[in-house]
Amino acid sequence: TLAVYTGLGGALFLLSLHLQANLGYSALQAGLAFVPFTAIMLVLSGRMGALAQRTGPRALMTAGPLVAGVGLALLVLVVPGATYWGGVLPGILVFGLGMAMTVAPLTATVLAAVPAEYVGAASGANNAISRFATLLAVAVLPLAVGITDPSGASLQDGFGRAMLVSAALCVVGGAVAWAVATFLPERVATLTVLSTPHPTAMQWAMRHGGQWKNSWYMGAFQLPWLPERVLAGPRMRKLLTVVEDGLDRVEDTLARELRE
Repeated sequence: TLAVYTGLGGALFLLSLHLQANLGYSALQAGLAFVPFTAIMLVLSGRMGALAQRTGPRALMTAGPLVAGVGLALLVLVVPGATYWGGVLPGILVFGLGMAMTVAPLTATVLAAVPAEYVGAASGANNAISRFATLLAVAVLPLAVGITDPSGASLQDGFGRAMLVSAALCVVGGAVAWAVATFLPERVATLTVLSTPHPTAMQWAMRHGGQWKNSWYMGAFQLPWLPERVLAGPRMRKLLTVVEDGLDRVEDTLARELRE
């Protein structure tokens, strides 16, 4: 999760900036450029999850990041003067295919790897790691490849290196998935997901709108090393709300800076 989502977050963030700063796209056009990626995820994720249940997650969790890495490597072709159809779209399509192959099997494997009472904790941890990876990529990747000015020549010069680094991270993720999947117990290898939300977490969520706002709540309310009276207490709820609001503000700030 950490490796793949670091590659994902850094690549999409810098690609959006690159399209606007060096290829003349408007903010709207840059956003629309990612529509095929979203469409592929919507159409194929469920099918890939079903396939993983029939064949086991190892193949898809290994091949998916590798395919995504190829897509990111193809984005090196996005240079000033490149057309959308010849420069941007091929990488977006291959990258989207790779992520569709990865996300559903990865999530299902995480949930299947724990007993039923800890499913929420696993979901929360996986979600937190993916968010952390995205923030880490946005903060570190530009500096690592020498991008010091998001609207200047350094972005143009460092963009290709950033895509290759992101591709390498995806390859690392595929290698780790292959190695880890070798030792999965049979229940996990066949994606027999044991899932029933913890009653305390469900009751709390129902009192706050009747729906899951975020996996953070499910995860934090099922930490096995804390007594239930602490998990369900007002201080824990306040802490989770503060953490959630902080993450939302970070995302809003990044989105606003990107638009500007």
